[in-house]
Amino acid sequence: MKIAIVHHHFRPGGVTKVAISGAKALLDQCLAIESIQLVSGSGDNLDAIDLRTMHLPLFDYHSDIVGTNGLSSEAICRLLEEHLSDHLLWVHNYQLGKNGYFTQGVLDYARRHPDRPVMLQIHDFPECGRHNNLDELYATMNDAIYPDLPNVLYLTINERDRKLLISCGISSERVALLNNPVSDGHADSLDVDRERIRKRVAAGLPETAGKIDHSAPFFLYPVRTIRRKNVLEAALLARLVEGGANLLVTLPGTSEAEQEYSHLVRSLFADGTITGAFGLGAGIDAAGIGFEELARSCDLVVSSSVQEGFGYFFVDALRWGVPLFARRLDILGGIEPLFEGYPHYLYSTLWIPVRHEKRKELSERYNRRMNELSAYLHEEVRSLLQERIQKMLNSELIDFSYLDAGSQAGFLRCMDDRGLLRELRSLNADMLSQAALLTGQHPTPPTETIRKHFGNEHFASRAKELIEQLMKGPSLQIGETRSNKIPPREDPVHRRLLQGFAAPEYLRLLYETPSS
Repeated sequence: MKIAIVHHHFRPGGVTKVAISGAKALLDQCLAIESIQLVSGSGDNLDAIDLRTMHLPLFDYHSDIVGTNGLSSEAICRLLEEHLSDHLLWVHNYQLGKNGYFTQGVLDYARRHPDRPVMLQIHDFPECGRHNNLDELYATMNDAIYPDLPNVLYLTINERDRKLLISCGISSERVALLNNPVSDGHADSLDVDRERIRKRVAAGLPETAGKIDHSAPFFLYPVRTIRRKNVLEAALLARLVEGGANLLVTLPGTSEAEQEYSHLVRSLFADGTITGAFGLGAGIDAAGIGFEELARSCDLVVSSSVQEGFGYFFVDALRWGVPLFARRLDILGGIEPLFEGYPHYLYSTLWIPVRHEKRKELSERYNRRMNELSAYLHEEVRSLLQERIQKMLNSELIDFSYLDAGSQAGFLRCMDDRGLLRELRSLNADMLSQAALLTGQHPTPPTETIRKHFGNEHFASRAKELIEQLMKGPSLQIGETRSNKIPPREDPVHRRLLQGFAAPEYLRLLYETPSS
C-alpha cells in the first residue's frame, strides 16, 4: 500500500508535526505500507523533511500561487489522477478555505473514483470565525463542502469535532477520531542544567526581543504568535503573579494575515511592557540549547489560547514534567483525564474592569461584527448572539479575551498603575494563587500513560485500523446519502456548523486585525 499525505504546505507548525510524526509511526509499525510521501503545494521546508516529498504548486494557498493561469478544480483533480492514483489519499485541512479550487478538486477526485479511498483529516473549521476563508470557498466551489461519499472517511483530532460533524449530518460511519501522535521521547530521563539554560536565555538569544528578570520565574508559552493564541493574555497573567514572571514565547507569526498581530506582540517585548523573551525558538539551537531542555528548565507552561484543534503543548507539558496553567477549552475533554494527579490548573476567565465608555465602544464594534455576519448567519441566530454579547458587555467586569488586540496592548501598558494592579490581583485572586502553587514544581512525567494513549505505537495501530476499515468496507458498500451536488452555501452540514460556532467565544474581536 502507498499513502500520499497532502497539504497546502509543510512549513513548521501543527499540521506538519502531525503529518511527519504520523508518517514515521506508520512506516515503523505497519509492514504492509510500502511507502508514504508528503505532497505539498509549497516548496518551503521540504529539504528539511527526511521523508519522500512531492511539490505540486497548484496545491498551495491560493494567495501564494504566482498568477492563476492553470489553477482550477479540474487541474487539481487531474494532478491527483496523474501522480497519486495508486495511493491512498490522506488530505489535511482540505476545507480550510485557503484554496477553494484545491477543496473542489479533492472532492471531484473522490466522486469520480468511488473505488479509491480518501481520508480527509480536519484540524480547523472555516466556520469557526474564519469567514474570509468561507468567501474563498463560496467563490471557487460548485459542490457541498462536506459531501457524504462512500469512499471518504473524515478524521477528527478531538472528540468534540467528531460529535459535531455527526450532529451536523455526516453519517457516523464516515467520521472517526484519530488523536494526534505525541512523540514518545525520553523527557523523563533528560538531565537539565537549569541554571546554565536560564543564563543563556537571559544573555539574549539570536533573533529575540525582550529583557529577562533574573529573579523571576520562567513561564513558557510554546506557540507561534497568532491571534487565536491570545498571547497578550499570557503576558498579563505573567505580570499579575506576585513578583511577576518572565514570559517566553517561542515563535513569531509568519503568515500575511498574522504578521501585524505578531509585530504588535513583539513590540511590547521590545519596549519592556512585557518581561521575558519573544521568538527565542529560532535561536536556541545556535545557543546550544535543546528545545526540551528549555521547556524543562521553565517553572510553568502557560496557555491563554482561545481556540485549539488538539493542543500539542498541553500533553507536552506532561512529557516535560512541567506544571500546566491554561485557559479551559472545550476540545480538552478527551485529554483532561491524563492530568489526574498531575499539577495543573484550567481557568475560565481573566477579569478586568472596563469603563462605561470603553464598553460602549466594544459594543459598537461587536454590533458591526454581527452585521458583517449577515452573509453567513440567519437573522434570528445573529439576534440571539447579539443579545448574549450585549449582556456580557453590560457588566463592569469583562473577560480580557473579549478585548481586541489593540485594546489588550493598551491595557498592558497601564500595568505600572499600582492601584489597577492591586484591583486585578484581587479580582483574580483564586486563579493567581493556583499559579503560585504550581510554579516551580517538578513532577515526574507520566510517560507510560502518554505512550498508551498518544504514543506512536497507539497512533499507528489506530490509523492502520481505520485504513483497513476504509479499504474493505463497510464504508465502500454504503450508498451516498447526499449524492446530488449542491452549492457550498446550501450544504446542510456547513449551515449547521456555522450555527454551531455562532457563539461569543468563537467571534471575539481578537480575531480581527489589531489596531494598536
